[in-house]
Amino acid sequence: YITASGMSLNMDISDISITGRVTSGVKGISVDDSDYVVFAKQISDEGEVVLFTEKGYAKRVLAFDFEPGLRARKGSKTFEWRKNGSNGTRVAGAVYVKEPVDVLALHSNGEIESFNSEDIFIEARLSAGKPYALAVMGDEIVNVVPLVI
Repeated sequence: YITASGMSLNMDISDISITGRVTSGVKGISVDDSDYVVFAKQISDEGEVVLFTEKGYAKRVLAFDFEPGLRARKGSKTFEWRKNGSNGTRVAGAVYVKEPVDVLALHSNGEIESFNSEDIFIEARLSAGKPYALAVMGDEIVNVVPLVI
């Protein structure tokens, strides 16, 4: 799981108990009232996670940098937000990749930018990212999706 505020939780699949059809499910990550999940996918130690902020900053993080933790916790910080907010204040989206893939950054103004995952630098889980998409004048990145042909 990765939340908009930049928290991440990687849990082992064996921590998820099997539930019956009338149960309410299993809690994955604990989020604050103002936070929400932007990425939820089963990943392995292979590959990378590409993250984008609403200001267009991005980075690739090696999947094994997301250490497994216990479910129903807040998780670990995934982005180092700058105090002036220049790199953003929230994660707009994330994509898990095992091989190079084109990633589409969707803007609030309707524009779509394409990036190859290999062109985005690999950085530490707790780093600020680098500017990739141009999001200025009230424009924001609202989502990130892999290009599937």
